[in-house]
Amino acid sequence: MDNFVFDIKTKVYFGKDTLKELWSEILNKTDRVLFCYGGGSIKNNGIYDQIILGLKENNIFYKELTNISPNPDIESVDEGVKICREHNLTGILAVGGGSVIDTAKVISAGVNKEYSDPWEIMKKGERNYALLPVFTVTTLSATGSEMNAVSVMTNKKLKLKQSTITAHPVCSIIDPTFTNSVPKIHLIAGVVDIISHTLEDYFSLERDSYLLDGFSISIIKTCIKYGKVLLTDPTNYEAKANLAWASTYAINGVIAHGKPHAWTFHVISHPITHYYGLTHGLTFSILMPHWMEYVLNEQRVEPFYRLGVEVFGIDKNLPKMEVAKQTIEEFKNFFKLIGAPLKFSEVGVDDRHFNEIVENLNITANERRFVPFDKQDVLNILRSAL
Repeated sequence: MDNFVFDIKTKVYFGKDTLKELWSEILNKTDRVLFCYGGGSIKNNGIYDQIILGLKENNIFYKELTNISPNPDIESVDEGVKICREHNLTGILAVGGGSVIDTAKVISAGVNKEYSDPWEIMKKGERNYALLPVFTVTTLSATGSEMNAVSVMTNKKLKLKQSTITAHPVCSIIDPTFTNSVPKIHLIAGVVDIISHTLEDYFSLERDSYLLDGFSISIIKTCIKYGKVLLTDPTNYEAKANLAWASTYAINGVIAHGKPHAWTFHVISHPITHYYGLTHGLTFSILMPHWMEYVLNEQRVEPFYRLGVEVFGIDKNLPKMEVAKQTIEEFKNFFKLIGAPLKFSEVGVDDRHFNEIVENLNITANERRFVPFDKQDVLNILRSAL
């Protein structure tokens, strides 16, 4: 394993009725916040009313930024920055899923930064240490954004979707009951998204990371076990709780530190979601199996073999390549079982933008990838998934 520094800066309150812990955490830092949320679902399920009541009872001044889209646009960041500056807001409260939390993080970096174009905040490798404190309340188990410093934003004008490093949330509330009103399609997409984050780190050139790979395997087994439970019992608390914590741990650094990695599925997925409007999580049930089939060879068979034996219970005495191929089929079977697509044609995606996507793809850090790829490889993978 590589050397690393492990320092997670986010305090998490996990479980039922933990929202009450939020207000003292906010007041330790500020009493003036920007309250960010999405399309209004939190108003239908009662979470909005709980948030407003808490803000008022604790004399926390607030302004709202709403209508943050599932593929959040940098324009929302610009709007949020302007509201913060106009009203001297010194903290950000994000209530929702990853899109809302990511937007809040980038706003936190932009308020004290001069820019002519808000996209400047997203420049790769740029850090801004004059960050406003961010507090989150999660309503969807998927991105894990509540416990990391990564943000992903879209620029519609430039046709780009890009990630950057901004702020770790100071405090996050993870109450699994807050996900009870999430539509089934988003539950499915969330489960697939958690698996995608886990496999991005699992498929690494570093093969002496037995413990970390074991953590990854446990997360995937959790997704499969409780993803099946949600099919028939979508408000099951045990399932919701385990998936919520799996979502957080899939991308808070625990399974990534000590391993060289450069995410592959996400590099390919980001422009797909932008060009076609496909739900982020559902691109991965399509892309991951096709990527696996494309990169599997005798030199890369071992991690596939371990997944097959430990996740799916495939006979360890079978030839490793046979186990690996069965493993890919088992992932396909699971995605099909929970109602996730396996082909682009199932969700109305054709190849009209493939060449443009590949041409504009920024392929970096190839030396850290499980299998390096070039633009032709990406095009081949996309076409195989039609």
